[in-house]
Order: sequence, then C-alpha cells, then structure tokens
Amino acid sequence: MRPTVLFASAQTFEAGDQLAAALRRSGIQVELYRPPAVGGFARILLRASRLVYTRIHESSAQTGADSISVRELAARAAEPDVVSVEATDETVAPLIQFLTGSSSTDRSPAQEAGRVLPKVCSSNHPAGMFDKRWQATAASEAGLTAPKTWSDLADVDTFPILVKPILGGGGEGIKLARSRVDLDEIIAAQAPTDEPTYAQQFVTGRTIQVGGVAKSGIPIVISAYVGEPYPDSPFGQIGTFRLLDLPDEESAVAALLADTGYTGAFCVDLIQDETGQSWFLELNARIFGSWMGLQLAGVNFVAAYQYAFGMGEKPTEGPRDYTTTFKLKHPDTRKPLPLAKAGLGRARTMARTIGMRGVTLMTSDLLAHIRRIRSDGAIPAAPSDAASPANRDARDVPD
Repeated sequence: MRPTVLFASAQTFEAGDQLAAALRRSGIQVELYRPPAVGGFARILLRASRLVYTRIHESSAQTGADSISVRELAARAAEPDVVSVEATDETVAPLIQFLTGSSSTDRSPAQEAGRVLPKVCSSNHPAGMFDKRWQATAASEAGLTAPKTWSDLADVDTFPILVKPILGGGGEGIKLARSRVDLDEIIAAQAPTDEPTYAQQFVTGRTIQVGGVAKSGIPIVISAYVGEPYPDSPFGQIGTFRLLDLPDEESAVAALLADTGYTGAFCVDLIQDETGQSWFLELNARIFGSWMGLQLAGVNFVAAYQYAFGMGEKPTEGPRDYTTTFKLKHPDTRKPLPLAKAGLGRARTMARTIGMRGVTLMTSDLLAHIRRIRSDGAIPAAPSDAASPANRDARDVPD
C-alpha cells in the first residue's frame, strides 16, 4: 500500500502543487480535492493538474462552485493509506470545525474524527494549532514574546489593535482599529453569521518567518528567512525569499514546537521591532507558500517532509545559501512578456525539485494568470497586508 498525501483547496494551490510534484517524483501518491472545473480554461488547468496528481477528486459540494465537501474529504482521509492532509486556510478551517464538532450544521462521527484529525494536524492539541488565541498562549508559555490578545472585543483597553478571525490566514479578514471609534465601527459592521474574531495588540516592525518540518515536536529542518514584496508593489504578496541567520529565533520556535508535539510543515510569523525584539504573530501548521525558497536555499524540505510522515530517510544537513535572493511569485505587472519571462525563469529554477510534470503545471498556471490579467484589465488584488504584512502567501488566481 503506497503512502498518499491529500491536498485540498477551493482555489489554485501553488505551494501544494509544487510539493505534490516533488513527492510524486519519489513514488508517493498525491491526490487533490477541488471544486468542479467550470469554464474552458479551468478544464485545461484541470488536465494539467493530472500530470502532477495521481488522482483528482472534484467535490460534489452543493454550496457553491468554490466549495469542497469536507465530509467527502474526511472520508477519504480516514483510509489507511493516507498519511497527511494539506489544505489551504479556507478549506482547513471548515474541515477542523467538522472534525471537532464545532460546526452546527455538519459534524463528523467521533470514530472518523479520531482517524482524520491527526492527519490534518498531528500535535498535542490539533484544533488549537489553528486557533490563533491558543497559539498566542502556547507561544508565551514556550518563552516567546506575544502581543496581548482579547477574546472579547468589548474588553479591549489598548490601541491600536488588530481584529482577526480566529481561524484562517493570508491576511484576510484582518482589520486595524486605532481607536475605540474604529473598533465600534468594526463591531457594528460584523454580521451575526461572521466567523468569530479576537483582538490582538498591533506591533510594527519587519516581518520575518521561521519555517521547516518537525516530527513529534523536534525540528528536522528549520531556518529563518525574510520574504519581501516586489519593489513595484510594496504591499503586495511575497515575491522574493532569502535565508536569515537568526539562531535565537530558531531556538525559540523550536521550543514552541516541542511544547506542542507538532509533526509536519510549519511556518511561524514574527515581527521584529525597532529594538530587535521578535514578537510571535502566528503559526501556520500546514504547507506554506514560501517552502520552495527553503528548498532552493539548501534546506532539504522535501526529504524532511517524507521522513516526518514515515515515507523516507532522515535528510543529511548540507550547505545553506544565505546570500541568494530567490524569486518565488509572479511580479505585479500587467505586461505579458515580463510575466512570462519571470514565470518561466521560476519554473526552470524549481525544475530540479518538481520535475517536468511540475514545470508543465506551473507553466499552465502562468498562462491562466496572464489570461486573467488581460481579461480583467487590472492586476488581481492581493490579500490586504497593510496592517499585518505577515503570511502573504495566498494565491490570487482561482481555477
């Protein structure tokens, strides 16, 4: 029985596609859960995805073209060949709610939840790893400095603050309140059906990340890095990646991982203020958009991921590149020729990791990106990160 890794997303999942291509080269089965393809170009992209994924499930969800049936996903994940589930934020949030029984409309049977939840997040507190309030408490207990948080917005007594969704990432749903008036407006605008939120002290500074792969709370590979937007779009998505030599931050994150007993890919967002103090922002307990930068810089992420889930040998440590800046995302431009050159250049750089199947899928996605920009006549909007520049890895091109 060959090990299988499930990927699930209602939108284009570049980080997942790249990891799936790399894993398939090692003989690991990779499957994709996604909404049905609607439209001619979406069907072309679906065919390109079949080059990477050994099996693709088009969800039968009836709640919209961008929805995935978490019940179907959980049922497949419960089967014994599945070792891990990697899902984007908009998919993992309802999946966790379904498995923990916190969803009022659809609850997973306890037996199924017990089999699936560790595959979505293997830790001492799987659901807590996706709850930002719990993360802040766990980080503080591990010795990290975390901003003050309030579970009840009515209790906020310090400004400025950020109002954040408890689940999710990519900077979506975050609102900045500089005063009580701002906060009252945010509260008044929230619909009764909105996802629950909490408040967090607003800390300014440089955003840095510490990413890698852990097994039972012990990092197999770990490294700090900085991701910067392209110069012509200072508040856009991360475009470039460079490793940082920050052993203190890496040790602090390792302590958090040890306390949580976490297994899998991780990315911790930190804010480094003007004094050099690093503040914990949030933990992404899943595959993340900048993992390829680690691989390109000499951190053997793919081998570490396989080892973490019993699919390969423990990787050996090699030299790391702290000087090269790698391009990971599409530049923010409407011009097709620069976009094509940049995209093909990225694909060539990653070819050694993702192989020709992955390169072909990246090229198809590049064409979709160019097509959408030309048809819209504008650059697709990136997730807002003016208030919180961390976690700018969400894709902007739906299938």
